[in-house]
Amino acid sequence: MKPRYGDFTRGSQLIEAFGMMFAAGLKPMLWVIGTVFSVSLALLIYYNMQSEDLYRIGMRGYSWFWDYLKLDPMKPVNVVGPTNTPVKMPVGMVDDYPPVMASWQLLLATFSNAFWFTVIVALPMCLAYTWAARWLGRKVLKRNHERGATIAPLHELKDDIEAYNAVRRDEEHSQDYKRLWGPG
Repeated sequence: MKPRYGDFTRGSQLIEAFGMMFAAGLKPMLWVIGTVFSVSLALLIYYNMQSEDLYRIGMRGYSWFWDYLKLDPMKPVNVVGPTNTPVKMPVGMVDDYPPVMASWQLLLATFSNAFWFTVIVALPMCLAYTWAARWLGRKVLKRNHERGATIAPLHELKDDIEAYNAVRRDEEHSQDYKRLWGPG
């Protein structure tokens, strides 16, 4: 039987608590990184690429899928050429067509730019989040120990304890005397 980490043992509780706390702290950072990357990629594609480039990239994907299924590589398809006119060629040659290769390189450069923008923007945000979370965690875990319900001077506490102990000691001595010598 495979052990479940949620069972009630000290070790599993520690593992589960650590995992849940780690995931809870990691989730906001992953959301920030994913959002910054997605938005920057979308904006870079919108501003840097034309619709013809996106079509050529789609045709490259179509050509890859066609080859993956091992279908006829000589099937003719139309690809948008450099003058925005359709060029008929076999589907197996789409990857080697220069405008398709240029559009693919533009897409790779766009992904690279979005990645580096995300590193430059999201990494400092994640580090700031980590610092703030650790600072708040230390502040929450800091405990101030006080003597009793209210702060009292040490000599008063000692006097109260000695008086209580003296009363209890006298009671215990009288009980011992009665037990040893009888009621008297």
